Amino acid sequence: MSRHWLIPLQARRSSSREQVNFLYRQENVYVSDNHRVAMWCWLQHLQSEDRVALFHIDRHSDTLQSNLHQWLEALPSLDGMSLTDYLGATWHLNGSEVPLIHWGNYLSIFLARYPEKLSTLFWAQLPATGDPPNFPFTEVPPHELPLHLAACAANETPTIVNLDLDYFMWRRQRNDYYQIYSDDYLRHLGESIAALQASGAMKCLTIALSPECCGGWANSEALLTKLSESIGTDLRMG
Repeated sequence: MSRHWLIPLQARRSSSREQVNFLYRQENVYVSDNHRVAMWCWLQHLQSEDRVALFHIDRHSDTLQSNLHQWLEALPSLDGMSLTDYLGATWHLNGSEVPLIHWGNYLSIFLARYPEKLSTLFWAQLPATGDPPNFPFTEVPPHELPLHLAACAANETPTIVNLDLDYFMWRRQRNDYYQIYSDDYLRHLGESIAALQASGAMKCLTIALSPECCGGWANSEALLTKLSESIGTDLRMG
């Protein structure tokens, strides 16, 4: 698959809540350093009549609720919106215009704005931190995650997979992170994602590296390499 850089990587620097350092696309697969752009990516592949299963695989909920009403009021129409305009959307806070969509609220905004597009929300988040999702969900423990993905492939269920690589990492102490699931598990999960893609049911796959939550870029890119090998698609940054 050919790769299209939507946001070219300038440097492997820290991601703030409202900063995206890179985004590239390979057909219906998107890779970025964080998931601020995930909602925009999904909308490139959803038709008006689509109803999909959404897998959220992440250490964080990304469903901040604190100002959801105000965010929805400020949200422009996203139909056909360019990536530049998506990232440039703002809302009024304490006398200032600030970015509207960030890595903590894009999913709560999507669930509130497009509930009719979801058939099922599969929630793979351990441990549970942050605001719970503002949509009914099915909690999926790690050992059942590949099975649920495989079932969607077998049933040809239209599906979005939103995967944050910090799901596989844990911090032992400051700046000391380690992989908490085996390489065998990563391979099994990747093969399930590959089966979903091969079935034609995968609408969109969004992968976030989250270097700050994985102990740095090197750890995140090593995980991406392992996942690429099991999915069978070269997603490495090079």
